[in-house]
Amino acid sequence: MNGMVWFVGAGPGDPGLISVKATQVLGQSEVVLYDYLVHPSLLQYAPNAEWVCVGKRKGYHSQKQGDINTLLIKYAQNDKKVVRLKGGDPCVFGRLGEEMQALKANGIRYGVVPGISSAIAVPAYAGIPLTHRELSRSFSVVTGSLKAGDNVSELPIPNADTLVFLMAVTGLETIVARVLEETSMSSDTPAALIYRGTTAAQKTVVGTLDTIVELRDMHDMKPPSILVIGGVAGLAPDLDWRSDFPLAGRRCVVLRSVEQSQELVTRLSGLGADVMPIPMIRILPDETQMARINADLLAPVTHFIFTSPAGVRLFMAAIQANGGDARTLAGKVIVAVGPKTKQTLMSHGLNADYVAQTAQQEGVLDCLPETMTAQTVLLPISAQARPVLADTCKARGADVISVPLYSPAKPDQFLGTIEDGDIVFFTSSSTVKHFVESGLYTGQKIEAVCLGPITAETLRVSGIDCKVAKSPTIDSLIELVLD
Repeated sequence: MNGMVWFVGAGPGDPGLISVKATQVLGQSEVVLYDYLVHPSLLQYAPNAEWVCVGKRKGYHSQKQGDINTLLIKYAQNDKKVVRLKGGDPCVFGRLGEEMQALKANGIRYGVVPGISSAIAVPAYAGIPLTHRELSRSFSVVTGSLKAGDNVSELPIPNADTLVFLMAVTGLETIVARVLEETSMSSDTPAALIYRGTTAAQKTVVGTLDTIVELRDMHDMKPPSILVIGGVAGLAPDLDWRSDFPLAGRRCVVLRSVEQSQELVTRLSGLGADVMPIPMIRILPDETQMARINADLLAPVTHFIFTSPAGVRLFMAAIQANGGDARTLAGKVIVAVGPKTKQTLMSHGLNADYVAQTAQQEGVLDCLPETMTAQTVLLPISAQARPVLADTCKARGADVISVPLYSPAKPDQFLGTIEDGDIVFFTSSSTVKHFVESGLYTGQKIEAVCLGPITAETLRVSGIDCKVAKSPTIDSLIELVLD
């Protein structure tokens, strides 16, 4: 039997806190069983896997633990590479032991990739260090939620300078009473409740053991929330660091394909945003068209015009697959649409002779001579590309070879949600079309930002107001959002 299960910690919410090894294991998976609190964008690391949500949300368990064990065993016995993706660290109140025992009993191999526990990360994101030389030399982590039938009044209360209670909202009154009765902490000991820590929805309230229950009700603190008790909890107002970031508390939804979204995701995350990649486009290569890219086809070409990074990547892959390399373009004129296409060319050892100032076909025409008699233009383009560029080059006297290397298609499934207040990034008319058709958008109050007038017009036709970046660059999009 070749099936195996990896237990992988997804971290506490911020998708940037997942480990490198976790992404590697996800990339090799065939089935991913994930919990409710796992950030949906992490599933993009497993593009070829079957995704199965097994719930595990307080009060809304979509799967019982025994059912999850059964699924793990079934998939592994069918020789699947399975990832059990758990929020936080799977070893910390993640029922990991029960699932490992079930696999062990059935002779199934398994491995563990630890994650960053919410017990440590959530207080850190709220400005609460769990240890401090003057305030806390020890800390303990306790679950505030027990098995059905158990009583919170039976929770063990450790003796430590700092107490961290996970899933603490429901039994907060009992927890506070127990701490006051069984420890040396007094009613004026600082206490903090942190809701959905490390995400854009993070909310922190700080009080004392005497006031924290009242503050919970006043601020409508709900699960999932963590309770921190001890002197370090009182540091949160002064040591809060997230509010200094310009996009703190904002959710940004990026609709670009996975291949193109990384730079924008990284930049937005660095500004404090909770970034939700929901690709609305997947690139489908046309193997028949790629097979056309050979020495005979390219020999008469005088101008190569690249209108997208995807066109560059697939064109170069086709050249290499057919026995060539970048030298095939030696002595030819290379034109790129926009800086991103230029950068993609450079990554393949090619410098563009001309870069269009506007990232659309009309911008390319400004880079070409008015008379192109005896010139041959090759266009590695999308099958859905507008004919403006090809028609105008022909009208100027050029021979045009159009090679539709790929088609932008709608993904088979969409992960994530669209919420009121989201900043949504549209980078093409296809992303607009698929966004409207996805079913995720039902009229939420979003802030739409886009690249280029054509995308903006498609948004307006779809009934979505938008702001347009001054230039077709990531820098311009970021500037627009910050303004």
